[in-house]
Amino acid sequence: MMISTKGRYALRVMVDLAEHQTQGYIPLKEIAARQEISEKYLEAILKSLVRGRLLVGLRGKGGGYRLQRRPEQYSVGEILRLTEEELCPVACLGKDAPACPRAAQCRTLPLWKKLDSLVNDYLDSVTIADLMLTAQPGNDYII
Repeated sequence: MMISTKGRYALRVMVDLAEHQTQGYIPLKEIAARQEISEKYLEAILKSLVRGRLLVGLRGKGGGYRLQRRPEQYSVGEILRLTEEELCPVACLGKDAPACPRAAQCRTLPLWKKLDSLVNDYLDSVTIADLMLTAQPGNDYII
């Protein structure tokens, strides 16, 4: 499993919007500038986040994007499952995968199932609020 640029950027955007949520709707242009993402590519990502009901978008003057919920109510897993086609480590565990004729005697299937479970459980345990905490500048001073 490799997370695509789209998934990584979606996480960055969600953290950015969470950090600026007191400002109301944030224009795409501002997000793109802060995150150094092209506006065209960012627009596609934001559209998918709005379609997935993670963000609210408002057109026109004073418009932009804002979070639908509080940062602690978004899991990284939820965001990545929306932006990535699959998070599973092997194709046979994919949501639309046909039944494998070798599943009953597959010696490695339990390994892949456990890995899939560990990855998803971990990603579901981390929230946007957690990511906001880890990115505090100046929080690395040690006495």
